[in-house]
Amino acid sequence: MIDERIKKIINLVSTVSFIIYSAFSVLLIIGYIITKTYGGINFLLALTLYICAYIAYRLTKVDKEYIALYINNALFLGVTTYCGAYWGFDLPAVIIGYYFSVCIVAITCELRQNIYNIVLITTGLIMGQFSRDYFNITNTWKNQSFGYIDIATLVLAFIGTSALMTYSGWLHNNSLKEAVRAKLELKDEKDNIEQKIELKTKELKDIQNDSIANLYTFVEFGKIAKGLFHDLVSPIHNLKLNIDEHYISNNNNLQNIYETSNKLISQIKKIHKYLKHTVKDEEFDIVKDIKDIELLYNYSLKTEKVIYNFSSNIDEFTLIHKRSIILHIINNLISNAIEAVIRKKTIIQNYTPEIDIRIHIDESESKIYISISDNGVGIKDIDKILIFNPYYTTKTNETNCGLGLASVKHFTKKYLMGNIYMEGEHMCGSTFILSFKYN
Repeated sequence: MIDERIKKIINLVSTVSFIIYSAFSVLLIIGYIITKTYGGINFLLALTLYICAYIAYRLTKVDKEYIALYINNALFLGVTTYCGAYWGFDLPAVIIGYYFSVCIVAITCELRQNIYNIVLITTGLIMGQFSRDYFNITNTWKNQSFGYIDIATLVLAFIGTSALMTYSGWLHNNSLKEAVRAKLELKDEKDNIEQKIELKTKELKDIQNDSIANLYTFVEFGKIAKGLFHDLVSPIHNLKLNIDEHYISNNNNLQNIYETSNKLISQIKKIHKYLKHTVKDEEFDIVKDIKDIELLYNYSLKTEKVIYNFSSNIDEFTLIHKRSIILHIINNLISNAIEAVIRKKTIIQNYTPEIDIRIHIDESESKIYISISDNGVGIKDIDKILIFNPYYTTKTNETNCGLGLASVKHFTKKYLMGNIYMEGEHMCGSTFILSFKYN
């Protein structure tokens, strides 16, 4: 790949050379028209120079700059040597021509090409001076002969000029290479730092999401504590009444005490089952366990007169999966649905709140779809893209901190390798659809 600076220099040299030889050819033709002679100049030689200059000029237009340079340099040296052999090598135009060749090659080429050029110039000078001596050419532009000592002096001057310019170009190229190398090293270092930052950011984000999810477990417990307290106190109160009645009336109420105790134990076990938070595969009936979540919200559903519908395309389905994660997600979505219908109930009169839970198990694809729908307040379009972000909430009360749906999405992606998305309109309700594969 040729450096852009070198390419511009060669293009300039080729263009100027073509203009000069074109002008020379035109003047030669005009001279012939006027004097009917070429002034002692060989017409075929002049035509050859023009054609070569034109070829060199055209080569620069097709990205063949170095070939164009070699042709132009050959023209310079050929014409300069011819003039030197005819008029003497001390002719200023000859010396300038040689210096021009040395400078152009030194600027645009490497050391090897510069050495070749100096050897070529030296050979031309020696052969030209030998021709003058052999053919006894005495033409000179001044009354002083030009000898071999003068040739040696001129060659040394050419070598010094070429060496100086070559060294300057070498330093310049080294500086450019060093700059490019430093730039590449900085880019590699920057890429490595960006990768490390991206990796650390991902690790910190995962840690934050885990912390958010764990924190939400306690937040959710506080939200349903009221209903749990009612469900626990009711059987305990009944148990106390049966015991008091047993001692007061001395009747045989042991059966009632036994049944109430069993109910209390069953209720406590169910509460423990839904609140424990472990990330491991367990064998369970997903249809039954999701259906039983209604017990956690039984008090709120009855108090607010919420219609709660549950349906599944399969009545029983046992699988091995991360049970607590799935129940945590469904628990959160049902809790949000209850809050949505309660909020709408405070806004609209004669409104019947309704929640619909549906499970669809696609055994052909080994995939489970769970939808939680409500006819509550829904969600605005502006909030849809932010609803799963941590600490973002559309609720105005102080008990909500925007952790629930963030933990839902995090758990869905990390543990279930599934997807969750929502549909809905403002004041028309919303539907959250959870999907994941099972083995």
